[in-house]
Amino acid sequence: MTIVRTERRERSLVGQLFKWAFIGFNLLMVVWIFGGLHSVSRIQTHSTLEQLGTAIGATIGITVLLILWALGDLILGVLVLVTRGNKVIIEESSSAFKPRLWSAADERPAFDLDRVDQRIAELKTEIVPGPRVTMASPRPQGFGKRSA
Repeated sequence: MTIVRTERRERSLVGQLFKWAFIGFNLLMVVWIFGGLHSVSRIQTHSTLEQLGTAIGATIGITVLLILWALGDLILGVLVLVTRGNKVIIEESSSAFKPRLWSAADERPAFDLDRVDQRIAELKTEIVPGPRVTMASPRPQGFGKRSA
């Protein structure tokens, strides 16, 4: 019999509120950034200077939103981490995790080790030991030298 320990954390109501505020804030920021990009893409420009001004304004706006997103995630992330609750360890008895090395019918191994040993012996007899022929490696050439 195997004992399985599972670690869980149970959040309080305040912890749940902070967690959902964190998720909602991230969704709001994604929608806000895509909405801002969409509205910038619909601005009609007629000259090169207007296009340049639109690009600079969009860059500043998206940068401010990204900084706001990072600061909000930092603050809410710390609050979510602090309110995650106490650790609860759940112990369960389970035979599902027991390795199945024995068959239940005859209390013998589920695989036959004698058959494995016979196959290894057969493979060893197929390999015929003989003289080994090795090729002498040529002298390595130096850098930039040619052989004749």
